[in-house]
Amino acid sequence: MCSYKKRKGGGRKNSSDAYEGAAEITCLLDDNKMPGKICPECEENKLFEVEPRKTMRLVGNAPITAFKFIQQQTRCICGAFFRADVGDEYRDIYDGEKYSPSALAAIMIHKYMMGVTFGKLEKVQAMSGVPVPATTQMNKIKDMALPVIQAVLGILSNLVSNAGILIFDDTRIRILEKRLTKEGKETHNGHGTAIIAGSFDNQGNEIILFNLDVNKHAGEVICDILTDRERDSLPLLASDGLPAYS
Repeated sequence: MCSYKKRKGGGRKNSSDAYEGAAEITCLLDDNKMPGKICPECEENKLFEVEPRKTMRLVGNAPITAFKFIQQQTRCICGAFFRADVGDEYRDIYDGEKYSPSALAAIMIHKYMMGVTFGKLEKVQAMSGVPVPATTQMNKIKDMALPVIQAVLGILSNLVSNAGILIFDDTRIRILEKRLTKEGKETHNGHGTAIIAGSFDNQGNEIILFNLDVNKHAGEVICDILTDRERDSLPLLASDGLPAYS
């Protein structure tokens, strides 16, 4: 009679069940070894199903992998043109953008959660034969994230404009390319403004807002912010009191 011995282990932190993201490859027995068939060894007893054996094998891949679709094509002198269909299995990938949402997510996770710079990820991808230039990574993330950032900035700006306390200051910043001042002069200098807003909720939270409009002093930036104020009372303002703020 066929027998089996249950392997020790399993149920640990890194058991096969812990690999939820693993690709599953199901291997089926030959027809004469299926449950209910006569055992080919003893030729007397019927086989019965037992728990499948699960074996893990880990392989290395680049953070971003690629699919290369090579479609056979034919043409007739009459003008007819034919191209092989991709099939249902890879239809979603083929019909999507070159950089899928999962590829963009991989870039963001490595950059902002794992601390992998765009340049380093470019080198890893190049070694794996799937080039993803650093500039492309940056542009793709910018295009995807910009609407979200703008929406969050709008909410934060509204909270700042209605805060009870505004602490602000500006600092000179050096600009690589020359710019024109309001008077039409060329300069490498500009102003950046930092604002700390408090007393806008009951949790003691603070918002730090940076404004990089190089042509405006902090006082002008505060005036712009207060134009959106919905509260009747003015906030408590704190600064170093430069005459330019007035």
